[in-house]
Amino acid sequence: NEAFSLCSSLTSISLPPNLEHLDVNAFNGCIFSELVIPDTVTRIGKRCFYKSHSLTSIIIPTTVKDIEDHVFNDCNQLERIIIPSSVTSLGKRCFYECYGLITVDIQAQLTSIKSKCFTLTNHLVMLYLNTKTLRKS
Repeated sequence: NEAFSLCSSLTSISLPPNLEHLDVNAFNGCIFSELVIPDTVTRIGKRCFYKSHSLTSIIIPTTVKDIEDHVFNDCNQLERIIIPSSVTSLGKRCFYECYGLITVDIQAQLTSIKSKCFTLTNHLVMLYLNTKTLRKS
């Protein structure tokens, strides 16, 4: 838990190719702008990227099954995200206060989207849900 939490000088990171989980608060408050998650990761833990204000781009591999509560909460520079087909659940307040989020592409057959998942994503314009496009009017 909290492996790199609040490492305010951490501007880039390369994750090992055999990593299985990103645990609770792993990168909470970090300032790197992009991250590629290895295709061995199956779970992204609670508040993993909470308040990572500089995060603009993240690639989630098709091995990830669960994106837990508050994972991207207050990542206000994140503009676009693709939820791969392997994901079954989006946690509570997962994208809460992601003010910069414009496009979400959910390729997954979700069984659960928990409460306030996309609350306060004021600039969200495009939501692709299993190849259907929903536009904010």
